[in-house]
Amino acid sequence: MEALLLQLRPAAHLDEATFTELVRSAATSAAGRSSSPSAALAGPPWPAHDALLALLAHSAHAAVPPADLHKAVRAALPEDRAEQVASVYAEALAPCHATLDGCALGCAELIDVRWARNGVAAASMREARAAGGSLYVVTLVLRERDGMQRTVPFATSFEGLSDLAAKVKGAVKQVERECEGA
Repeated sequence: MEALLLQLRPAAHLDEATFTELVRSAATSAAGRSSSPSAALAGPPWPAHDALLALLAHSAHAAVPPADLHKAVRAALPEDRAEQVASVYAEALAPCHATLDGCALGCAELIDVRWARNGVAAASMREARAAGGSLYVVTLVLRERDGMQRTVPFATSFEGLSDLAAKVKGAVKQVERECEGA
């Protein structure tokens, strides 16, 4: 967030109309609506626009309250401009959340995985496995963006559970490789 705030500092010297357009354009883009900024934003203010867009989207994704954003932006901009950013952010927050949800940035968070052997299948494991029956019930526990938890149960065989574990391990290795390369 600090890097984004540093990129906002040049916006402190923009005239009022250009700054207002900068903030409105960034908020409109963060809310997922097309924005056609004027030629006034095509030059030096544009990096500030990109930084502000990223700051607004990040803040919406992290559920930062407008008052906290106001406090953070005050480190880079004068009080009146920080207030303007926070005010526009507050107006754009609901559409921002809808946009983030639409592009999967607002996905539920996996907080727990539980599994249990299916009692009926466990009683006759050999027959159930031979028939392709479910041997395990896996329950994913998810926390939604609103803080509510929901569970997603599914049944699987031992082989299915092993395949799922292998895929998760493969995904973890891929993420580790990407993190090392970054």
